[in-house]
Amino acid sequence: MIPSHWIFWKEEQSIYAAAKFALIGLTKTLYIEGKEYNISVNAVATAGFTDQIVANTKANQGQELMKEFVPAAQASPAIVWLVHEDCKVTGETVGAMGKIVSRIFVAETHGFQGAAGEEWTPETVRDNWSKVDDGKGFGIWKSTDEMGAAVFPRLMGA
Repeated sequence: MIPSHWIFWKEEQSIYAAAKFALIGLTKTLYIEGKEYNISVNAVATAGFTDQIVANTKANQGQELMKEFVPAAQASPAIVWLVHEDCKVTGETVGAMGKIVSRIFVAETHGFQGAAGEEWTPETVRDNWSKVDDGKGFGIWKSTDEMGAAVFPRLMGA
């Protein structure tokens, strides 16, 4: 499956970005469903200079840099590795842009947990938003079950 780096949002591309981002959820679910059958599933978010870049961007939006440093064919080594029999990576979205290969993931911050017995209000959430937004500690869940195993003990202790 091939989403693109436009999953990171681009003006006037909401439908495109939403459809591409949905592939991340589909990849995770297919990974879970295919695991017992030894089926590997990954998505690759590519970026490369193509005719679509020319058609959908203005000339001054980095086309020359992309043409020189991000030819579309440079995504090939990452894709070939992901389908190789020795590759054990599965359930992931991999970025392939030029000679940069990365892991793209959806994460959840540790967040803020209100205290048991204390009033729970919008103001409580507002006053603790910096904890909600703190990206230092986060979970990268492989499944909803894994997320639940991490989060529910916290909820039960609230």
